[in-house]
Amino acid sequence: MVPPNSSDTQVELASLPLILRQDSLKARQGFPTSMGTMAINAAILQTVDRVLADGPRSLGELAQELGKAPRDLLPQLALLLDQNRVGTDPFAALAAGSQPGLKAAEPAEITAFNQKLVELASRGKGAGGLLAPDLRLPIPLGDAQILLTQVEGLGLKDADRVQMVAMGILRAGLTLHDQKGQAVRNKQGISDLLAQLWQELQGAGMEDLRRLGLF
Repeated sequence: MVPPNSSDTQVELASLPLILRQDSLKARQGFPTSMGTMAINAAILQTVDRVLADGPRSLGELAQELGKAPRDLLPQLALLLDQNRVGTDPFAALAAGSQPGLKAAEPAEITAFNQKLVELASRGKGAGGLLAPDLRLPIPLGDAQILLTQVEGLGLKDADRVQMVAMGILRAGLTLHDQKGQAVRNKQGISDLLAQLWQELQGAGMEDLRRLGLF
């Protein structure tokens, strides 16, 4: 077992990619747990929101902003992860530093990893994208776009494809967000947003995504 204070462990902790969850943007300091309500310093929460607001950042970058070592933030990080205020971003980790291992990955390994990303997307957990099997490169896609690609090979009309994904999103109780960051929860709003995303996907090169082996 590697000691938690070893240099290797510290490097791994510092490189851990984090993202801010959409449903975490409510300002609060108290978090209910099985051990009662636990609080996190307001300055830490404000820094978390500010640092992660523009996209994935590493735990090391967050720790630097707070003037702390990554290991010193582990208690707060565990609570923030448990309460879904922040999440880890496996896709960002691949894009940032796993290319050598990814290049040697077997097709079955990439398929399995993509399936995990689809599962994250189906739960609204911010998968970040999919891996292109042919190029061994991560392709950034939103959760809703990922779900739309999963029904591409079923031979459905555009309207039927949108309705199928919309029903899955409604059954799972997921919340989509429009370009202004506003939550979209009703069936018609979700369908309209998915139709827009589908058109954007086609305009962005659906055939290119198909050639990359994404579906």
